[in-house]
Amino acid sequence: MTKTNDQRPCYIRPRPLATLVSENQLQFTADRANSRSAPEGATAPPTVHVGSGRLEVLGLIGTSTPCYDLGAAITREGRLLALTITARAQNVPCIQIPALFAYRAAVDGLAPDTYQLMVVHAYEGTEWSGGRVLETSVSVP
Repeated sequence: MTKTNDQRPCYIRPRPLATLVSENQLQFTADRANSRSAPEGATAPPTVHVGSGRLEVLGLIGTSTPCYDLGAAITREGRLLALTITARAQNVPCIQIPALFAYRAAVDGLAPDTYQLMVVHAYEGTEWSGGRVLETSVSVP
C-alpha cells in the first residue's frame, strides 16, 4: 500500500509477470496416441513447427491410466512463451494400465520475432510429477 498526496490509502495492483494468451489464439487437440483421431507427427520430446505468425507444438504425454482429460494453456512474458499441457485424472473407475496421449497445440497471431519456448507437462489429481519437456528458441516469420 502507498499513500497519495492527500494521505488517502491507494492500493497499487502489481503488474502480472506473465499474461495468458487469448483462448482464440490457442487451438488444442489431443487423443490416445493409438487412436485414429490422434494428431499425426506427435513426438517425445515435442516437435515445433513455425509459420507466418504461427507456432505449432506436437507432443506425447504419458499417464498412469487411460482415464485422463488433457488441456492446454499458454502464457507470454515478453519473448518467453510457456505452454503447459495438463493431464487431469477423471474421477471414474479405470483400468490400471499406462496410456500415451498425442497432442497438438497451435498459437496464432504471434508477431514476427524470436521467442524462447518452454513446454511443461503437468498432472492434476495424481501422484505423478510433471516438468519441463522442452525449452528451445524459435523464430516466427
